Amino acid sequence: FDFVAGESARGIASLNLKTDIPIINGILTTDNVDQAMERSKPGGRNKGWDAMEAALQTISVYRKIHSDL
Repeated sequence: FDFVAGESARGIASLNLKTDIPIINGILTTDNVDQAMERSKPGGRNKGWDAMEAALQTISVYRKIHSDL
């Protein structure tokens, strides 16, 4: 859990520093399948959906910034 969470976050941060496109961390690190299922089911606690919304919002901000240049 700690290794996967730490290394995936470090890798995504490194990619973000090297590119001009946003990369959103949507990796679930869970202790068991039940936690993964709880955090990925439709409804209020779907972390994949949250990551997708963050990506779309970030794209919108990037487009606005680039259109103002």
